[in-house]
Amino acid sequence: KGKGEISLPLDAYSRNTEVAASRSSWTDSNMLYLAYKGGFANQSHGHLDNGSFVLDLNGVRWANDWGSDDYNLQGYGSWAPAQIYLKRAEAHNTLVINPAQDTNDQDPNAVTKIVRHEQKDTGSIGVVDLTPAYPEDVKSARRGFKVEDYRNSVVVRDELELTTPNSEIYWFLQTPIEDPDKIEINGKTAVLTALNGSKLFLEFQTNAAKSEMVVMDSVPLPTSPNPQGQKAIK
Repeated sequence: KGKGEISLPLDAYSRNTEVAASRSSWTDSNMLYLAYKGGFANQSHGHLDNGSFVLDLNGVRWANDWGSDDYNLQGYGSWAPAQIYLKRAEAHNTLVINPAQDTNDQDPNAVTKIVRHEQKDTGSIGVVDLTPAYPEDVKSARRGFKVEDYRNSVVVRDELELTTPNSEIYWFLQTPIEDPDKIEINGKTAVLTALNGSKLFLEFQTNAAKSEMVVMDSVPLPTSPNPQGQKAIK
């Protein structure tokens, strides 16, 4: 390799921790970077974030992980149900199925595995089996990630076999784009504009009878616990 070039794999999969990552470069600040996870929610410092991901492109973190809240908050360590918004699936880039009053939105005892991981020069494919995370709501749930277009774009594909017809499903994307005017929705497509002028194009495709794409604040759903003192997401 020439001076300044790095010869490292563009893709990685960590077995047992169940985390995978793909990138388009190690040196280009405008690179595409995708990381996603399965794993063990009930491990130390764990969250209900099976299937969640982060995405960087053109120097912007488009799909974000908000991190943790104050460990001194009452109920921070509780899984019955998880009390703190930032520990719940709804605060991550993953699915919530049939949210109900005061229940966990993923099974805290679930162990979810990356069951497929392939890579080549032009992209990569990974699949997470999320079935254990939603034991009451699905017969099968798989989330696939495909880095394509010579590592310039990403497809996230969810294949669900639901236990109950007409289930209510939330597909969350947590973005640090603060100004709602910088998120332009047109039907099943959206354009996000960052402070540096970069734009991200999103297209949502589904075979569901009814669906809509909306902008929401990063706050608990009406059915979720909402104790006082939690961190406000800006």
